[in-house]
Amino acid sequence: ARIPAEVPSDISTFSSTGLRRLIYHAGVYPTEAVVSWDFHSQTTAQSKVTTPNTAVKTSRHASLKFSFKTLTFSDDTHQSASNSIPLLMLSLPHHVHALPKSVQLSSKRFDLTYNCIKGPMTPVVGSDWILDEPLMDLNFEATSSNHYIDPGVKQIILDQVKQDMTRVLPTDGENVYGYGKQVARLAQMVHIVYILSGSKGGDDDDTSNSLLEDGKKLLLFYLENFLTCEVADSLVFDTEMGGLVSTDGLADKTADFGNGR
Repeated sequence: ARIPAEVPSDISTFSSTGLRRLIYHAGVYPTEAVVSWDFHSQTTAQSKVTTPNTAVKTSRHASLKFSFKTLTFSDDTHQSASNSIPLLMLSLPHHVHALPKSVQLSSKRFDLTYNCIKGPMTPVVGSDWILDEPLMDLNFEATSSNHYIDPGVKQIILDQVKQDMTRVLPTDGENVYGYGKQVARLAQMVHIVYILSGSKGGDDDDTSNSLLEDGKKLLLFYLENFLTCEVADSLVFDTEMGGLVSTDGLADKTADFGNGR
């Protein structure tokens, strides 16, 4: 284990709970894991984890369990770590809310700080990680899609979408990855106009309805080109190995960011 840079170099091993933990668990390491899951109902009182605040409450939960197989160093040999010193690992910030508090080490019990690009990491003790996640009832459309929108703000968004619908449009000669992303971008803009056309704000919706029709026609044009193979790079079925592959990928194994055949 590497001591984080934030820790003073003269820190005492005896005074640091983190250093003592690292030394104690240093010989145990994971080699593989078995993943299992379970769906269940759970009331707030029964919950053993702290879940993020959500607008929609639910009693439906899913538990995802990672059971790590571990080994431990003993002189020059490797022995099974079962029934011995527990495994110590670090969890990413978005894991913390789903893990039981009982397996997480507080700053008092582990006084070192590890950071990653996602934020501070939390030490977790044990060979079993059980992440409990609430299962929300979500729809494709936002439940508040018909709420009031300031007419000025609505017009600013529509004006910007109108400009963006003329920029960075798909071209028939590009690869399927770039074409797909640009079509998806166009579809997102059409969806934005669709939501705004049903919102409250302004005296009439002629502008948004006209823009919506223009966007739908544009999206239909590019989708038809792709689905009828009127583009340079399209998706085909690989009759030898199965699955979908791009025509560029069939011709060049380095295409599609190295995913060609």
